[in-house]
Amino acid sequence: MKSRTSFCNGTVFKKNLTRFAPVWVAYTILILLYMTTILSLGSEYRIAINAVDVIPYMAVINLLYAFAVTVMLFGDLFNARMCNALHAMPLTRECWFWTNLLSALVFSLVPNLAVTIIAAPLMGQGWTIPLYWFAASFMQYVFFLGTAVFSVMLVGNRFAMLAVYVLVNFLSILAYWFAATLYEPQMYGVLFSDNIYILLSPCAQMACFHQMVGTSMYAWEAPATEAGNGPQVVFSTMASTGERFEILLGAGWGYHAICLGLGIALIFVALALYRKRELESAGDFIAIKAVEPVFLVLFTLGVGAFFQLFAEMFGTGMQMLFLAVGLVVGYYAGRMLMKRTTRVFQPKALIGLAAIGLVMVISFGLVKVDAFGIVRHVPELDEIASVTVNGNRYVAFNSRVIELTDKDQIEDIRSVHLDVIDNREHEYGLATGFHVIYTLTDGTTLERYYDDVLVDSYGGARLKEYYSAPEFVMGLEKSEYDVFAEHVNYFWYENTNLDETELKDYDMLALLEAIAADCEAGVMIQDYSFQDGVVRAGYLEFQVEYPDGRSDYLSLNVYETCTNTLLWLEENGFDVELGSIIGGYYN
Repeated sequence: MKSRTSFCNGTVFKKNLTRFAPVWVAYTILILLYMTTILSLGSEYRIAINAVDVIPYMAVINLLYAFAVTVMLFGDLFNARMCNALHAMPLTRECWFWTNLLSALVFSLVPNLAVTIIAAPLMGQGWTIPLYWFAASFMQYVFFLGTAVFSVMLVGNRFAMLAVYVLVNFLSILAYWFAATLYEPQMYGVLFSDNIYILLSPCAQMACFHQMVGTSMYAWEAPATEAGNGPQVVFSTMASTGERFEILLGAGWGYHAICLGLGIALIFVALALYRKRELESAGDFIAIKAVEPVFLVLFTLGVGAFFQLFAEMFGTGMQMLFLAVGLVVGYYAGRMLMKRTTRVFQPKALIGLAAIGLVMVISFGLVKVDAFGIVRHVPELDEIASVTVNGNRYVAFNSRVIELTDKDQIEDIRSVHLDVIDNREHEYGLATGFHVIYTLTDGTTLERYYDDVLVDSYGGARLKEYYSAPEFVMGLEKSEYDVFAEHVNYFWYENTNLDETELKDYDMLALLEAIAADCEAGVMIQDYSFQDGVVRAGYLEFQVEYPDGRSDYLSLNVYETCTNTLLWLEENGFDVELGSIIGGYYN
């Protein structure tokens, strides 16, 4: 017998509101307390900044809240007795579905709307920020609600619901972790970028400070005083003095709109699955039989990757063994979860395990022989706009990088890169690192990192010239020496330190020029691999404070061969004592 209300049943809707009132009331209190804390933080501008910062945090809150709400409202699908009893009532499945979905939306919309109405009048000039917060939070919640409802329809118990929900929302990041764990070590020099994987993971992307809304303080002209003084520019951090700022909208709204559309689409997919769902699947791990192979493969590969990652503490020689063991453990553990029994060791089960193993062997073989030419790929000269070279993988944390745009220099780096690839199977020896990032003419980048370039090879000899350059060693262009030297406020060499007052008696510019001379002579290179057997003569560091508030820092090892630098130190009264012999890095 069909319900007279095909879209929504009022009795069930009211029951949902009262039955789960503690949950949405607790959520309301939490958001109110959060917003109250923000509203108590100083000036209007400071309040606006903190209110803006709440938007990405709401992605994490909505991720958890949507999961909790969905598990509660659709929890009857996980209990066989309750599932059969409720579906025996004169309500269509569509009515159950849309009534629960409407309840889930109300659990978020009503609390968020109440907080918005309360906060907007108290935000002063930033009164629109709570409205943007409400809109962004709604988009986030609908997306996560869609993934949660979709996950519910695929499974038959809460544990499986959690596993699938995490898998759906973080599949791209898990894929990156899997690829980086298993395949990146097999691909010489290749670094997998996580940018595309994060872009395809809405939770990670939403939780970034994605410039949904921004604030910008600007100056304004105050009226003339009674004394006749003219207009003055005021930057104020107190609302009482008339601070002004503007609200800026960022590009993140487009991404959120796409996620909103995906969430709505998943809701309709979930409804289609619900219409065909068998009530007898309540309590099963996977409710849709067609999904079982997909889950089993993903679960098996995930456990295998974890085992290989765990094997790193035992040495690289054990990784493949641990991977094989992990695949076996993951495969049979996954079957136990789905079958709800330990009797899964039948001979026919080996077919699936053998298929997964065969695919892994073939994929590893293709990677090993570089079947797709990824390892051997070096961009052509006419494809390259610029090249960034560094001896350290972590370019973002090291200012000592060289960006080259000259075609002859770019071709030189290409020759180094080709030499490194051609001689990757080499003997044990002193080695340096080579991190290169090509910026291509189409705007894309290609990044490679090698940590075993022999210093006595062609590539090592060419890299020594770049790594010895003053701009690489010092992180300064020659035109910057004057300003840097003028604003040094602290200098330290071994056991002697000079503060800003004492530095007035020393010519820091002359020291920088001495260091640059040693760089050009090729003896100030900071890579230990090129200083093997050389005696260390000390360690010096500079700290700089510029008038605009910027700061800088430079630290260098000094060697017995750095005659120009040592001469300056001796002439200025520093005790130079030779220390230990440097040992290079061997690959």
